[in-house]
Amino acid sequence: MTATAVVYIFRADPWVYTGKHAPAGLDACSWPLRGSGPLPSGYKGSGKAWRNAARKHGIAEWRILWRGPVSRVNAQEVRAVRLVRHVFGERCLNIYEGRDGLSGDDARRLWADPEYRARISVARQDPHYLERVSTAIKAQWEDPDYRANMLETLLSPEHQARAAAAARAACQTPEFREKMRRVRNDPDNIERQRASILATREAQTRAFIAEHGPAQPLELPLLAVQPRYARRLNRLAASFGDRPFTIAEAAQALGEPAGKMHRPLQTGIEHGVVERLAHHVYRFTPQPTQGDRTEALGAAAE
Repeated sequence: MTATAVVYIFRADPWVYTGKHAPAGLDACSWPLRGSGPLPSGYKGSGKAWRNAARKHGIAEWRILWRGPVSRVNAQEVRAVRLVRHVFGERCLNIYEGRDGLSGDDARRLWADPEYRARISVARQDPHYLERVSTAIKAQWEDPDYRANMLETLLSPEHQARAAAAARAACQTPEFREKMRRVRNDPDNIERQRASILATREAQTRAFIAEHGPAQPLELPLLAVQPRYARRLNRLAASFGDRPFTIAEAAQALGEPAGKMHRPLQTGIEHGVVERLAHHVYRFTPQPTQGDRTEALGAAAE
């Protein structure tokens, strides 16, 4: 019998992922049972979580768990996923049981079921699930190419216009307003948000001091509100790169009046504070003070 499909397992310590692969036009009978890197056909596995883990942890090792006709590969994949989950537990990155997944129509029908949505909502509150998702997202954003592409997309006028339109439309629905009212008035949620904000600011302050030393008085106001300026800083970096720029140029790039820029951000640019807060990714040209101008004129006269 000629094998036309395989069930494999990839491992990039500590993560594992199993799936099926049907190499078109190739005979998998001649493949070795184990190796490293991509499969002999060049296939590197699928699924965002696995690709992110492999990118972060280096070259993956693989083993062939089964090979045979395509007609049996779905059943063998389901069996392999269950086995790998049993052996590796939370280190298994497979989200689904296998087979060919859900079509868009099937997924929408499932999501329209209130009981299904309730089960998914409960499952997504599990700490282990949240940790896995967080790990996968962090690994994805550590890839320079992915980060650059995402920033270019997120900062594009087209994306921002679509996001703004979708947000405005969502805010007009009675269901959304009622949901937000419950969230805002929930005492437990208020306390969680307060604790999260305080913990985030404390962690950012500690990291800043560890890298740059104690914060100066001018840096404290901007350090406290730095997360609110992340989008503006990214837009400035996309516009200017490493080239220094003035407050007027920054305002033009942001589409904001130079005279109405938020005071902490303006002060940070004037005194070169933002460069320190952004870990030297952004470079700013402090606008000269009157004393600087007088000194420069005196030097020129000499």
